[in-house]
Amino acid sequence: MKVRISHHRHTLTIVALAFAFVVASFCGTTIASPGMLILVVMAISVIGVPHGGLDHWTGRDLLYSRLGNWWSSAFLGGYLGVALLVVLGWLFTPWATAVAFFVISAWHFGFEDDRSTFRNPFMNHVAAVAIGGLVIWIPFIAQPEQISEVMHSITPASLLSVATIMLTTQVIGLCMLPVALIVVVRDFTDQAWVRALRNVSFSLLFAFADPIVAFAVYFCGWHSVRGLRALATVHSQTLRQMVLATMPMSLGAICLSFVGWLFWSSGQSVSDAVIRTLFIGLSAIAVPHLLLHGLVTGWLSNRDSVSGGDRTMGVVT
Repeated sequence: MKVRISHHRHTLTIVALAFAFVVASFCGTTIASPGMLILVVMAISVIGVPHGGLDHWTGRDLLYSRLGNWWSSAFLGGYLGVALLVVLGWLFTPWATAVAFFVISAWHFGFEDDRSTFRNPFMNHVAAVAIGGLVIWIPFIAQPEQISEVMHSITPASLLSVATIMLTTQVIGLCMLPVALIVVVRDFTDQAWVRALRNVSFSLLFAFADPIVAFAVYFCGWHSVRGLRALATVHSQTLRQMVLATMPMSLGAICLSFVGWLFWSSGQSVSDAVIRTLFIGLSAIAVPHLLLHGLVTGWLSNRDSVSGGDRTMGVVT
């Protein structure tokens, strides 16, 4: 059985889910924090992480012709090395690490998502950061108290770092939101109703729903599902093949989440330990994934094109 997910049906489903959480937030419906956090971690481990679980296939496609059998050592060394640098960044330079992670993630979400594009390359990058970063900019501005609590849980450093992260991200968000509004209005004027409705529903979700829940709905329910569908299409994988191929990454993420929870839980509440494990672990594997499918793939592909060789394309997820 091939993996078939209707894009139109998926969009309408996620829009309905987003509105449901918005209505629930207005009705005062709350979900126990520790239980919800565990569900979010599991969802990201089982759905979110696997959408990058075939990065080694992309690495093989990019590096095998250049390095032969040494490709795996080079790929794993670089991938894990970047992940380690991200973890160390959270420990020693949380402000720079957090802001850089937010901007890079926004760019990735914007470029890999369905959105309006512009002819001007620079404006296209700015629009990607703006629309892809709605999940970041809106909560930081609309729910600063809740986000500040989350950042206090994530950041293993002084209160000054959290204040600086909050202010810097809010300033970036205030600059990006007008651009995002232009993109959404442009979709309405171009009669791209479904895409415009999706971004409006996401904006309301990020503004009013619990930030952790809103992120899980977007990342697991929308972005990662699209990534898995792209992987299945490009590699002609069945559902069973996809599960088997991504299972090592999923199991590894679950194990690392448990180890991270044990590490961070000393002297902290369960919620703080889970939140820190979730975001630091996610960013540690997300950054090499973003670099692989963005800068590395683009640079090697352009190099092959210039040199007259075959252009190697990685799987964009």
